[in-house]
Amino acid sequence: MIKSKLLLLFAGLTMVFISCGKKMEEPLPADYALGSQYINSDTGTRFAVYAPGAEKVAVSGNFNDWSSTPMYRDGETFWVEISDAGPGDTYKFRSESFEGEWIADPYSRLITNDEGANSVVLDPSGASASYSWGDGSWSRPERDQLVIYEMHIQDFTWQVRSGPVDNSANIPGDQVQTGHEGTYAGVADRVEYLEALGVNAVELMPVQEWPGGFYSWGYNPYIYTAIESSMGSGSGEQALVDFKHMVDTLHQAGIAVIVDVVYNHTTGDAPLYKINSGQFYDGDTDWGPRLDLTNDFVYEHVKHSLTYLMDEFRVDGFRFDSTQNSDSQAMIDLIDDLYAAGYDDRYYIFEEFDGGHNSAIQNYNSGKGEARISSWGAGFKDAMYPALSDAGYSNLPAVTYHSQDYGYSYSDSAIAYASSHDEGTLYYHAGGPQLALTSLTHKLTSLSVPMFWMGDEIMRDHRGNSDDPVSGSGSGVDVENNQMNWSSLLTSNADELAYVQELLAMREAHPSLRRGVSNPDTNGSSFSDGFAWQVNTTGSDWDHDGVLGYALKAPGDRPFLILMNYKDAEEPGFGLAQLPAGTWTLVADSSVPQADSSLTGLGSTITVAVDGTGSVNIPANTALIYVGP
Repeated sequence: MIKSKLLLLFAGLTMVFISCGKKMEEPLPADYALGSQYINSDTGTRFAVYAPGAEKVAVSGNFNDWSSTPMYRDGETFWVEISDAGPGDTYKFRSESFEGEWIADPYSRLITNDEGANSVVLDPSGASASYSWGDGSWSRPERDQLVIYEMHIQDFTWQVRSGPVDNSANIPGDQVQTGHEGTYAGVADRVEYLEALGVNAVELMPVQEWPGGFYSWGYNPYIYTAIESSMGSGSGEQALVDFKHMVDTLHQAGIAVIVDVVYNHTTGDAPLYKINSGQFYDGDTDWGPRLDLTNDFVYEHVKHSLTYLMDEFRVDGFRFDSTQNSDSQAMIDLIDDLYAAGYDDRYYIFEEFDGGHNSAIQNYNSGKGEARISSWGAGFKDAMYPALSDAGYSNLPAVTYHSQDYGYSYSDSAIAYASSHDEGTLYYHAGGPQLALTSLTHKLTSLSVPMFWMGDEIMRDHRGNSDDPVSGSGSGVDVENNQMNWSSLLTSNADELAYVQELLAMREAHPSLRRGVSNPDTNGSSFSDGFAWQVNTTGSDWDHDGVLGYALKAPGDRPFLILMNYKDAEEPGFGLAQLPAGTWTLVADSSVPQADSSLTGLGSTITVAVDGTGSVNIPANTALIYVGP
């Protein structure tokens, strides 16, 4: 054990530490790892931190009564073994180069949920390490088959209800147990709801440790290797156990777990920033100091945190926040390295709004011959919002197939969304349920990967991060504005929920509704490749004043006709073309709302002539789906 008593010796101008007769420069053990490693009861715990620019570093914790134990130095890494330090002990590092502050371990795997935000030594045979997984049969959905449900854990699980919900969709009640509000355990409680809804992936807003344990959207990362401990249902390692149980339960229900990660910036009090802001950072973003992914250590640290989440917690993929604020080539190299390391079956999504960066992504995908990186870009929402407000419709066809006009070569290289934590729900943008369901129907049948924002399916009125929340005052990220009011929403919007459930069940059962056509035909070609635009009889363009139609067919499946009218007036006699002749049955109508995944029909049909033509009236603000012979 290293003792804290030190003797300073001066040899000329050189000052070295002596402790127990040893110089404080010692080579690292061959099996070292950054962070804390409990070795055994004799050796205790090994601590190691990479601190370029520091002359001396000490470790302090409850094992030495928070006094300073100096650490050996090997190059720019400092380490020490302390026999009195063991599992459950808390600690921090200190150096004059850290602005004289105590800092948490940047490689912490657990942080105390208090103002101290101390690092915790984990037990290699403790509750988290010994967790018994039950997802042995788990198989990830193919990228182009994903239906993503974005959620904020605290808001999704805040409300405990004490009885079954009375609604026609028969969604289970009692989904969050008392004590599980705002926790990973609460999500596990509510998995039955997600399974009944019919989504096959959740995208969790950031869960990497943020400082203070307060309510947060998580875009203030503090430590990348620790998950947020305040969302555990208990103290100690319970947060790690709960997170694993949440992922396990979701997997057993057929639902993948995608985690939103923030590597473009950290908080200004993050350990990495305190250790060496000059080497690890490069300027600022609007939200905090910009992390420099071109720095070798930072790059490897980020990669380590990603593989840790995949290996330890079986996370299935990541949505990378604001990648336009990171070095484009470094981000692409990161995905390349993860593929090479065997993580080629995971999902990688960039939030990318920069044209140059987006071109680099698409060039990379084209060079690899597949959509290794998907874009959480603005195309779909930017076309949808004018349509929902009757302000313009020109880009609706382009975002339906998200391909030629936006540079995408693969259907799964684009995430189609018009609602998210930032933008708010479809109900908010549509101003009511009918247009919200029309937009949702469009999104679920577009040739891309669709994404919900939690509550879209039950007409939640959430206004994102704007300064105009539902309450009419305060900030859009206020807790009161964000929490899901499950009881009232499920009761008052049961029909809308049932419609979404049936639509998702229809999509799951029929490959035609999840076609991955990269470059669909224009309005003048045949239906031979499984896609055909429908041409309005009053115009030759793909959409006509907010009316859009297209047909989809996958090999071995029945054809489907998708019709949308975003206008406030009925569209009479909408012209049909290139369709198989015969009777087409209405199976979804957003104006009712009603959908029938069994394809028995809603009691209405249209007839397509031998030459593939016909016509149909489309009600105002409505989406219709017909199934053909």
